[in-house]
Amino acid sequence: MKTSRRWVGNLGRAFGAIVGLGLVWVGWQPTYFNLPEDLARPASVSALAALEVGATFLIDGVVEPVEGESRDWQGRFAFVHRQRKDLSTGLSREQRVVDIEDWRPALELSWAGGTWRIPAVSYGLEHAPVIKPRWWPRKAFGTMRVDDWHKSSTGFRRGEEALALGRIQADGVPRIERLMASPVEKVVAKIGYENRLRYGMVLAFKVVLSLFCLAYGLPGVARSPADGTAEST
Repeated sequence: MKTSRRWVGNLGRAFGAIVGLGLVWVGWQPTYFNLPEDLARPASVSALAALEVGATFLIDGVVEPVEGESRDWQGRFAFVHRQRKDLSTGLSREQRVVDIEDWRPALELSWAGGTWRIPAVSYGLEHAPVIKPRWWPRKAFGTMRVDDWHKSSTGFRRGEEALALGRIQADGVPRIERLMASPVEKVVAKIGYENRLRYGMVLAFKVVLSLFCLAYGLPGVARSPADGTAEST
């Protein structure tokens, strides 16, 4: 009877391990941002209007703030200010990069087809030009500059070249979704690096979870009460 119960338990653990492995390698498929291969590069209003619904486009231009909505941080009028913060508590120690300010005002994009006004907060700055921090001995003697920022902070200067990534919506109206650094080769290289880094981290985590699943699914070892010998369970 005990042997039967052990076999049932072993089968249950094996089934749980198989389900876990399936979720890790099949169910968990992170999405990675990439520029589409069929990316359109319209150079005029007529070329943009000729694109079909759902088409993705990329246009080159220069960005300027809209009058009355201008403010600066580190010479950028649109920016995402990130900083590494110590979020440690009495139970754990943790440092995390957090958004201090996400300032995306309405702006104007001047391109070959004219001037395009982009509403506030309607665009992303994930791949905008990087704002490199100045050197400073961070947390030296328990201090930190109030204008300190993380290297993932991004933003645009007035009159800076930009790449506008957009999509033709269901109603046929083009909408800009991201403003990125120029030239496109620089953006592609950065996106590729970020994807490789993320893929490596995800793969390492999957391997650790797989080892845990395999260890859980293997039969355990129990000690026989009659003779004290170990037997597989």
